[in-house]
Amino acid sequence: MPSTASGPVTHAMSIEIPSRENLDDNSAFHRLNDLAGVHVAKSVTLDAAGAATLNMFTVTGTVIIEHIFGYCTEATDSTTIQDFKWELDDGAAQSDISGEVNASGAVVGAILMKTATAAGATEFVNPTAGVVTDAGSKALFEPFLLTQKTGDVTTYIRASYTGDATADTDWTFEIHYSSIGEDAKVSAV
Repeated sequence: MPSTASGPVTHAMSIEIPSRENLDDNSAFHRLNDLAGVHVAKSVTLDAAGAATLNMFTVTGTVIIEHIFGYCTEATDSTTIQDFKWELDDGAAQSDISGEVNASGAVVGAILMKTATAAGATEFVNPTAGVVTDAGSKALFEPFLLTQKTGDVTTYIRASYTGDATADTDWTFEIHYSSIGEDAKVSAV
């Protein structure tokens, strides 16, 4: 049944939401965007034999990463997915974003997420049984800053892990972030 509403509510619902670049710093749209952050996703296959790295995202400028996580969408063979962690790579140096975790045996729906400082292991939640992950004494997600290397150097957020000859799992990785500065962003590679 069509709405019979009129007045300010109908008018507000028909306003086109402006692009991020055209937001007034004090507009309601700007404030909502700040709360939700920007979401970027990348689907990958972890199928390397031996030690491997996989560039997933690039960083431009400085961003606040609110959440970084991945979820398994297919697990053909997950016998060996060891030493998984996220790194920042500027081509000359690598900095840990998270510590290593053994994600061997991942099933569809398994989750990898950053829940601690860079020294803390990546959290691996494998739903082989019902799982409750509660903030409790630690953050469910651990926000952090990332900054691109100066001089327009391509700076990657990458996965580092060790697989075996039959490793074959598909994952979707997501980053939710807020920009610091006009041109700051995270992009999928």
